[in-house]
Amino acid sequence: NGLCIEPNSVHWYGLANRRCEVVGAFISDQLDSKIEVVFGPANEEKGHTTGGIVNDAILDNKNQPKAARSIRFATTFSDVLTKFMVAPIIDYLSLDVEGAEYFVMLAFPFDRYVINVLTVERPPADLVELLRNNRYMYKGEHGDFGDEVWIHVSFEERFHEVFPRGSLSNEPNDSMLWVRKTE
Repeated sequence: NGLCIEPNSVHWYGLANRRCEVVGAFISDQLDSKIEVVFGPANEEKGHTTGGIVNDAILDNKNQPKAARSIRFATTFSDVLTKFMVAPIIDYLSLDVEGAEYFVMLAFPFDRYVINVLTVERPPADLVELLRNNRYMYKGEHGDFGDEVWIHVSFEERFHEVFPRGSLSNEPNDSMLWVRKTE
């Protein structure tokens, strides 16, 4: 149950069997903003597609060829959460937007919504600071691709009901340090 915000139509068919409402939209820090995006080809061998928002600050898509880019209108988290009447406490949010994690969270309405558990793929330092400034705490790494688990401080007492003790690493940005060292 819940929402799945997925702008890439390649994934919509696979989401049809889920119990979530699919929102086919890009998220930005400004309502109705024009953003440059790229939709890469499906890589069936690896089981994913490439693409996302193109922006000088977003390294994942910075070098995509001009011919592959297009302009789309984006909305904000606030607009989507309001339109879909999302409750003020969000149990879980998975944030994996191909390097645009800080960009999409910059205008998140932290004053109106609390996310109990948040996983973020390789969050940059500016997103880590934003999360900490809004009362989120790092709890560890989850998975093999640098997903970090963050929780709101109000959820700390219940955290171990969800994640058993010792199941996560305990250093924020472990994966970012690894990426920087190997580039």
